[in-house]
Amino acid sequence: METKKSVVFVSGRVVGDTTRPQDLSEDGKEKYFYWLKRALETRISTGWTPKQFAGKPKKSVQRTAWELAVDQTLKTIKGLDPWYVKQVHRHVNRMMEDFETFPSQDEFTRFIKKRFNTGRTTMHMAKRRFSAFFTHMIDMELIDYNPAEKIKVRTPQPTRNHVYTKQQLRDLFAYLKEHRPTLYVCCYLTYKLFLRPHKEIRLLRWEYFDWDNETVNIPPKYSKNRKPRTLPLDQETIYELKWWGVETEGFVMGREFNPDYFKTQWGRLRKTYKLEPYQTLYSVRHTAACLFYNEHKNIHQLMLVMGHASTASTLNYLKNAPVQQAGVDELKVLSLKE
Repeated sequence: METKKSVVFVSGRVVGDTTRPQDLSEDGKEKYFYWLKRALETRISTGWTPKQFAGKPKKSVQRTAWELAVDQTLKTIKGLDPWYVKQVHRHVNRMMEDFETFPSQDEFTRFIKKRFNTGRTTMHMAKRRFSAFFTHMIDMELIDYNPAEKIKVRTPQPTRNHVYTKQQLRDLFAYLKEHRPTLYVCCYLTYKLFLRPHKEIRLLRWEYFDWDNETVNIPPKYSKNRKPRTLPLDQETIYELKWWGVETEGFVMGREFNPDYFKTQWGRLRKTYKLEPYQTLYSVRHTAACLFYNEHKNIHQLMLVMGHASTASTLNYLKNAPVQQAGVDELKVLSLKE
């Protein structure tokens, strides 16, 4: 029944009836509910009022100054890179679960080492994001010191990716094509199109290919620097894609694999195929970068084709590039007589 205060459900017991409606037929239910309605109306007309039930009283939520300061700071970073904003929100939410007030230096240090202890890289990135967030709060004069600034975290060691020789690549690709075709296509596209295997290739779709212009267009959401990439397709790449089986839609790999799929496949490959200690799946991309640079000597062009945001990232790929000592002919360009 509906009243001004709330909706109240009553049974026949308030009028002394113990009938179970679920035991009645459809016609019996209809007659019973008609009778029950009339009986309740009669009782209400005599002055009886159903007991009101409005549920549990809601607690008044009063937010602390710390919570308001955090929310105010989060609003100021909305215009930054969406991926960065998402990561900051994720880290800050974890912090708010542990602290009801602004943490001290020791409390925050214990928090970082407890909640982000899966590896040096994880802890290092958490420190960087929290440090940037607290710097925003300091600039807004909400806090007076940065508790993340003095945390000592060992800088993670970069993964070594030794380049292949061209002959090593030919032998590797021939083996993969025969025994592991899915991993072969991944490595081939990593080499010829400079695509990153764990996201750009894993989520690559046939709809991104423009066969008329012989290009492939990577959407911004799948690119690491959040910018669209357009890469040319040469005839060798088109031939290998036709061998794999070109479709009009769907994933190029056949289905959406989990993020660690190619990492797992590479680990299994090592058990059956002999590789040097630091030759990894990403070494294929490093090899392509070194060969491209040695041929064209244009770091900015290489930066664009690899989808990097700056040349600093691109230079990391060239650490293992074979470079010869400059000779007399190379130094002639420095002459002031010509």
